[in-house]
Amino acid sequence: MPPTAKNIPLRHRQYERAMDEGFCLEIARAIVGGKLRNERTLARRLCRGHDEIDAASVEEITSVIRQVDAAPDMDTLRGLEGAGARAYFRVFREALRRGSGQALGLEWGFEKRVRRPPGDPVNAMLSLGYTLLGHNMMTALEVVGLDPYDGFFHADKYGRPALALDLVEEFRSVIVNSVVLTVVNKRMLTPDDFRPGPKGGVILRRSGLREFLGQYTARLQTEVIHPLAGRRLTYQKCFEVQARLLRKVIEGQAEEYQPFLTK
Repeated sequence: MPPTAKNIPLRHRQYERAMDEGFCLEIARAIVGGKLRNERTLARRLCRGHDEIDAASVEEITSVIRQVDAAPDMDTLRGLEGAGARAYFRVFREALRRGSGQALGLEWGFEKRVRRPPGDPVNAMLSLGYTLLGHNMMTALEVVGLDPYDGFFHADKYGRPALALDLVEEFRSVIVNSVVLTVVNKRMLTPDDFRPGPKGGVILRRSGLREFLGQYTARLQTEVIHPLAGRRLTYQKCFEVQARLLRKVIEGQAEEYQPFLTK
């Protein structure tokens, strides 16, 4: 961990903002809207590459997006996020090719998102990827002087880096889901690369873990044109740019938070 940032006035302002329900809802709408738009973008790509996928789920995500800006409270917003995610994962599931490995009786068959414990290889990779992404986002927030534990969308809970999880949302499909699709559909990993976990579910074997981490790292270092910065940046640098944009909103130097949107 780096030393705690010395900008105490910034953190005081962050904590004040976190107590403002209206401000939290405004930031949360932007975060959820960004997440759903990025999921829709990936879902559209998957539909173009797989004719058998029903594009109705994409339209369902679009319908949810239209309701986000009018969400009157956090509960409604979280419900919309969940509805959009379910539609997205239906497309994601159909895009995964079933592997031929039969180790431990596992297949790539992905029915739904299961977290604790992840009961299949795809869920295991998603959970691992989201955890790594959360750590990357914590670093970005520390760099710009914000407290990664006090967020605006995710509820505060002891030990939960709520603000890091807030910013993770818009990058879930862009980073982690894309890596999972790559290692599965390009046969970089098979179900044989997984074993039973000590507390249930499944986990990656050492060799599979190396492959996954390599692909995850490569994704972070991929350069894209940041729509607001207007120049090519690695995805990892984009995390810091988004953290700085959020800081400006917290300090009143910008009117609204604009999430990272992929094309």
